Amino acid sequence: MTLLVHSAFKLKPILPQQRLIKLPTNQLKKTTLVKPVQQLNSKMSTVLFQTNLVKQSMSTSNSVKNNTEIRKTTLIYLTAISAGILLISNLAATKLWDMFGIAVDGGVICFPISYILGDIIIEFYGKKTAKSVILSSLLLNILAAIVFWIVCILPPFTGTEEMHTAISSVLGFAPRIIIGSLAGYLFSQFSNNFIFEKIKKKTGSRLFLVRALGSSLIAHLLDTLVFETIAFLGVLPFNDFLNQAIFAYLIGLGFEFILSPIELLIVSKVRPYLDDSEIKNPGSKSETQNKATSKDSESKTQKEN
Repeated sequence: MTLLVHSAFKLKPILPQQRLIKLPTNQLKKTTLVKPVQQLNSKMSTVLFQTNLVKQSMSTSNSVKNNTEIRKTTLIYLTAISAGILLISNLAATKLWDMFGIAVDGGVICFPISYILGDIIIEFYGKKTAKSVILSSLLLNILAAIVFWIVCILPPFTGTEEMHTAISSVLGFAPRIIIGSLAGYLFSQFSNNFIFEKIKKKTGSRLFLVRALGSSLIAHLLDTLVFETIAFLGVLPFNDFLNQAIFAYLIGLGFEFILSPIELLIVSKVRPYLDDSEIKNPGSKSETQNKATSKDSESKTQKEN
């Protein structure tokens, strides 16, 4: 077996006029060319490793940037939906519907969704962001109540009196319903976030449904007590008020239990995009792999030398 070694010993293309030296393998080991070749191979390995490290760093940086944009966009949607759910619940609460002879306000149908949204927000964005979302939803609904009140007190155009009466009956809200709804929203959402955060400190990212449903049990209870007391105590006979409050609590909690598998599915699907662990510690996994590769490269170089 013979090896071809370039006589000029430089990394240049072999041209026709340049000579090649044919050396047997046993003689090649004795020449002074072996060590420089090994050193050159070592340097090339180092360059390739560093190039690969730069590529991985750029890839990690792009991934973190994309996740950050997704988190911002998703938070905007979650905030808008949370505010919308509260507004819709307030409008729907003006309608009392008959459930087996018991009056139940219409807001109980969609209001439990606010707890699901709150759980998702505090899970991926933290308590501080969740608090900001609650307050922004509250301010939007206060603004809506003021605008609706102004619209209702404006004099109707001739011939639209019946329409004016119908609109006023829906948009006018009873002051007690507005106050009760906003107060219940504040108490329940803040308590939901507080309990959710306390459970999360013990469970970590595991057992999401335990945190979600456990916090909702207390939050629903507080919301029902505050809202029903302010909005309907004294308006309805006491027995009807008590039955309505109990059914409102059970129905709202039942809706969340029914929707809990969907909530869990949503959380599992969005976690890779909304979890901020990769943003806080970018490339931690790749760094570990790079360190191992670096050690292998160094040990290989030492053996060659």
